[in-house]
This record gives sequence, C-alpha cells and structure tokens, in this order.
Amino acid sequence: MILRRCTARDPDRPLWPTHGTWESDALYRELREAVLDLEDRWTRGTLKPVQVDDPELLACIGPELGNTYRNLAAKAPRGDLEFRRQTILALLEQLRDSVFRVERWCAFASVDGSHGRRAAYATWIGEQANVADPTVSEPAVVQRRDQLLARRFWGLGFLNDDVDATDALSRRSVHAGVARFACDITDVAKVLKRPARGVGSMVPDHGDRRFEQLMLDILDENNPRARPARLREDFCQKTDLRVRYPGLQRPKGARVQVKSASILAVHAERIASIRNPEQLVILSPVELARFVERQPAAGEDRALDHEALRAVWDALPDQPASTEDLSQSISRVLWNAISAPLADPRGPMGLVPAPIRDLIRTFVRERAFLSTASLRRELENGAEVSQGSDGRLRYRSGRRSEAGESAAQA
Repeated sequence: MILRRCTARDPDRPLWPTHGTWESDALYRELREAVLDLEDRWTRGTLKPVQVDDPELLACIGPELGNTYRNLAAKAPRGDLEFRRQTILALLEQLRDSVFRVERWCAFASVDGSHGRRAAYATWIGEQANVADPTVSEPAVVQRRDQLLARRFWGLGFLNDDVDATDALSRRSVHAGVARFACDITDVAKVLKRPARGVGSMVPDHGDRRFEQLMLDILDENNPRARPARLREDFCQKTDLRVRYPGLQRPKGARVQVKSASILAVHAERIASIRNPEQLVILSPVELARFVERQPAAGEDRALDHEALRAVWDALPDQPASTEDLSQSISRVLWNAISAPLADPRGPMGLVPAPIRDLIRTFVRERAFLSTASLRRELENGAEVSQGSDGRLRYRSGRRSEAGESAAQA
C-alpha cells in the first residue's frame, strides 16, 4: 500500500519527498515495490507513459524516477532483460545502503542560523549536544550540507532540535539518492544496447565501494571538488570519480580511477587493461607512495614542501623502507579508518590523519592537470576523442581537431 502524503508546495523544502525522518524505511519499501512493478510491466510490454503519471505512484517514486520510466515506457524492451533485472536489484540495494540505512545518529546545528545550500553545520557524535556550550559535548566538527548528506553512505544520520530541520535534511538525502538512482537506470538502458557478455555485475556492492567513498570524502573536505562518475562512465571507461579545479578547463572534470591495491604487482595487473592511463588520475596507495618518493629534496618542482612531507612520514605507523612498504603503510592507515565508520561525524575521513588527507588532495590536483595536459597534447597531434551514448570513449587518430571540443567529451 502506498502511504498518502501531503503534496502542498513548501518553498523551504523540496517538493518530493514529503516524508518525515522516521518514515524513511516505509518510503524505501514502497519505492522498491513500485520500481520492481514498473520493471515487470515494461519487460512484459504493458507499461504505458500515461500510467506513470498516476499521482499516487509519483508520490512514491518522485519526479526523477517518474521521468525515467515515462521515457522508458515509450521504448520496446531490448537487451539482456534478466541481466537488467539483476542490475536493478543491485542498484536498489545500493540506494538502500547509501541513503536509507542509519546505524548511528549524530547531532547537528546551524552555525549561523541558516539552513541553505551553503550553510555550515556544527556536528557531534550522539543524538544530544549542548549547542549553547559545545564544550559540554564532544568537540564539534563543522561540515557543509552536502557533506552531511554524503555521510549517509557510512550509516550516519543527523538530528536537530528542530524537527523540521531534521526532516528537511532527511528529505534532501532521499531526493539526491533517488535522483542518482534514476540516472543509473537510464545508464543501464544505454549500456545494455550492447550485449553484456562475460560481465558479472555492473554494480559493486557496498563493501567494495568503501575505499572509493573515502577518497571522495577526502577530496571534498575543504571544497566540493569531486563527484561520482555516471554509471555508464564507471562501467565503460573505468572512471570512478570526476574532479574539477579552477583553471583545469575540462567541463566534466578530470577522470579518476580509484584502486585500493597496495602490492605493486597486483596494482600493475589491475591497471593493465586501462587504455591511455596517463590521461586519467590513478588514485591508489601505490601511486601515492610513488608520488611521495618522487618529491625532490629541494627546488620549485616540489608539490609537497619539506614540512608537509615530514608530516606525511610522521603520520605513518612505521617507517617504510621501500615503495611497496610505503604503499602498504598508507593503505593500513586508510583501511583502519574505514573499519570504524561511526566513530566520527565525518565518517572514516575523520580518522585519517590530516597530512595523509592533504597528500591525497595534492596528488589528485597535480595529476588532474597533468592528465588533462596529456590528453590535450594527443588531441593537438590530430587525435579525436568522443563519448558514445553508452558511455564508451572512442579514439580516432589522424584528422586534426579542435582540442578543446574533444577534451570536453573526455
């Protein structure tokens, strides 16, 4: 049964959803049931666009999913439908784990009394906090609203003394997650235009995504620089994240592939299939270790000054003697943090020493500019790069093209 909810427009809240914080479980169950029903009807060829306009259905699935299935209803079923069904089930599990699952509640309070997109919030572990005197509670950590939404991945939810503020944050989390889910469903249809031979799954499980999410959190700590890549980019391009920096001149952002491998031979094996690896950022403990070792003792070419480099070494639990030892030492720091996701209102990021977080951001920024420069050099030499609707990158050589235009596609 679909719960009936008020659909009156409140300018201070998103139009959808209108549920309260404690109704999230019911909302997810209804949404999941509705999505599987829509998938079943589309597969049997009985789904019509007008059926998706049912107000009660839209109150359950939201406008983005409504648009997705309205467009899908106008198309005939095609591709490997069983593979599609398994992918949709995996995406629903991903949505549940990333948005609807809360294992620990934290307190949050607006720093300046505002609750807008750019508002800053003081956050504490625990449901109660003395906002007037934060020293009575655990030390507060200030976070942006987008960071509070991202912490749901780790099972952290946030409560405010104002119930409306709590509900508004919960709604935004659900709205953002379902909008992403709708994009993923669109990408599934595009990718499956080609046969999915030899593919185990398009969607990694929650455990496999933890390292990638930690990297995303760290890159976004001071400014929102990174975002997850679209599903079709992840599946077809080996692109996990996109990062943007002032002056990069790459509209979609530089491509980032995240690898958790810390053993050199394993790392080399895992990136061997990546075409033109110099044109994207490979973010891994191995590459971070190589980056640290490449820093000269002195000179203007240093990305890390002497103080920052010394802080990185001091933050490690041991003093590695080789590149692989250094890679594994960095990896242990990151995985130790991941093993305690509920200990800090920032999630595992709060347990990663600040010098290691700075190292990761410095490395990715430098590599983003270097990889973009590498791409532009190839384009200036006559190569062409375009992205198909299914997310696959197509490389052509020989005919000279406008580098900026092709770079925008990659």
